[in-house]
Amino acid sequence: MGIFSRLFGSDKAHDNILDKEKGLIAKAGGWIDRQQFTPEEKAEHYKDLSALRLKLLDALSPFKVVQRMIVFVVMTAWAFLIVNFSAAIWFEAEAAREHFLVLMQSDYMTILLYGVAFLYLGGGAIESFNRRPKN
Repeated sequence: MGIFSRLFGSDKAHDNILDKEKGLIAKAGGWIDRQQFTPEEKAEHYKDLSALRLKLLDALSPFKVVQRMIVFVVMTAWAFLIVNFSAAIWFEAEAAREHFLVLMQSDYMTILLYGVAFLYLGGGAIESFNRRPKN
């Protein structure tokens, strides 16, 4: 029997695999069972997730303040350019109008504007896209 016991393992190895409470098969069955959600488990899971989302929102509030400050600064610069460009048109100052137009179309201003649009508007669009119901 020594050859067969080595081939099929010892009693301890059999107990480690076949034990009903702590055996490998029982653990695998428990893992498979944990992969299925009942409606009650789903509700509990989403309740925990909503608490985590509130904590995340609270943690991100300083970032939102800085984000709004950046948007305010860039939009103020754009408003300054637009007002001066409009004034140059009103007072028929061709040279000033050309300079403001070149500055407004330069990479210095358009990259800032696109960055702000993506930062401020894109974040909300991505969040709402992720929140839509999945069919």
